[in-house]
Amino acid sequence: MGVVYVLVFWLWGSSGKIYIFECVYLVCSGMGGVSSKDVFKAVRSWENSWYRHRKLLERMFPGAFMIAEPMFVSGSYGGFGPKGFTDPIVKMLASRGVIEPFYDIYIGVVSAGELVEISGMLPEGWLRERHEDSPTFGEFVETARRHGDTFYTVFIVPKRRPDERVEVDGIIVPAEKEYVLGELTNGAVKTGEKIVVKGRQFLMAWWD
Repeated sequence: MGVVYVLVFWLWGSSGKIYIFECVYLVCSGMGGVSSKDVFKAVRSWENSWYRHRKLLERMFPGAFMIAEPMFVSGSYGGFGPKGFTDPIVKMLASRGVIEPFYDIYIGVVSAGELVEISGMLPEGWLRERHEDSPTFGEFVETARRHGDTFYTVFIVPKRRPDERVEVDGIIVPAEKEYVLGELTNGAVKTGEKIVVKGRQFLMAWWD
């Protein structure tokens, strides 16, 4: 499997600001069905290349770099679940190869079906929780039920931390379903970064 990436940017007038307006990462592994594991690999390739280029540009243009992300949000975390409730979720997703450790948490990508499955393993009331100013967990689940070909970026804080939780912090939709981003966010996000998995193009938007 090869990874090809294209980085396009411009200088905004004489202000010295650098705006990244398109970043496309192609994960070339042939055609066929797209799984959450495939999408997770593509997202990780995108993230790794994105941050490498960001560091390079920051060295080239100190203090002049600004990322044009799909949206900028602020907010706070909600409540936390009973100790250990994430254990079976981590075990299930790790066995499918769709999450990996990242410092003291787990990050990953799940399919629409997997998100619905996770929703049945959460403490009562958890569907009302949200990450930062994202839609609620329940709103993501309802979108997953309506659009079975969508994917969701998740992170899991395990029980060794006092703020144990499961959060959805992004959505990945087929390019032909760009309208789903607007539906989910009441029009706040209409487009996102592009990734291509097994010949199919997706759009990704996130909240952090």
